[in-house]
Amino acid sequence: MAVLDPRYALVTVAYCVVLFWLSSTANPIHLEPIFPGEDKLVHAVLYGGLALVVSTGLRRRGRPVSPFVQFWGPVAFACLYGISDEFHQRFVPGRTADVWDACADGAGALVMQIALCRYVWRLRRGLETKDTPGVFGGPRG
Repeated sequence: MAVLDPRYALVTVAYCVVLFWLSSTANPIHLEPIFPGEDKLVHAVLYGGLALVVSTGLRRRGRPVSPFVQFWGPVAFACLYGISDEFHQRFVPGRTADVWDACADGAGALVMQIALCRYVWRLRRGLETKDTPGVFGGPRG
């Protein structure tokens, strides 16, 4: 059984390829920052988008996953991809690895998942069952 809906798996791969391409160039967009920390906002938005694609792929895969996996799986994927991307940037001329960029990646994924799971799909901590851990882990007790 596929982890993601196959269409969303392809979109996820394409999204990751675009992120890799952006981080492989010395300065992908030649604009002066409008405000301090603008790059962190860009990271949060891009990796929030990655979490959105992965989360939707999990949601539409044909078999439901636990609320815990639905919430934390996309966050973990986006965080790990963001960390690997920062590592990759260490070897790109004109780029540096920045732990705060990786933190912004994770924050964007987390905010996206909170919005999706709570307000769009209406997953609640109370959806936990005896056999299925809820959004924040552990069986209901």
